[in-house]
Amino acid sequence: MKKIGFIGLGTMGAPMASNLLKAGYQVTVYNRTASKCNPLVEEGASQANTPKEAAAGQDTVITMVSNDDSIRSVFYGTDGLQESLQSGMTVIDCSTISPDLVKELAISIQAVGAKFLDAPVTGSKPAAVDGTLVFMVGGEAAVIKAQSDLFETLGKKVLPMGPNGSGAVAKLAHNTVVGINNIALAEASP
Repeated sequence: MKKIGFIGLGTMGAPMASNLLKAGYQVTVYNRTASKCNPLVEEGASQANTPKEAAAGQDTVITMVSNDDSIRSVFYGTDGLQESLQSGMTVIDCSTISPDLVKELAISIQAVGAKFLDAPVTGSKPAAVDGTLVFMVGGEAAVIKAQSDLFETLGKKVLPMGPNGSGAVAKLAHNTVVGINNIALAEASP
């Protein structure tokens, strides 16, 4: 089974990492607020002190953080995961971040011979807990297929969207449609 580094244990990340542990994967977790790792360590995860440490020696690294600045810090900051990337590893970013940053990440990750998928999710905390997320994935079809076991553990559907950056674009389009529908519903309410 794959060894997984999981970075970002917020509302979505913590239940996703828990589902990987329940499925029998060896998971190393990292979060800026270290105490968020405690429940997962009790479930059997190892705890890393830095993103670099969380990524070291892993087959796959999954990131699920809140925004562009956070992902830049995780990848490129002091002891960032970029320092641990090696040929053959795969990085799956599930965050909702800008397509331009996704393309930048893809270039820097692939430059060391690692593989990259941008795979933002739809669904809320209940879908993360239940393992029924939907992934909109940008990246090579062969890489998506090679990670299908993880996607099947975490979600119910994978939507290949095209090259790197396509997942991020699809997620932004999805969020726009949801926002428009919410505004329409608010306008229609008495």
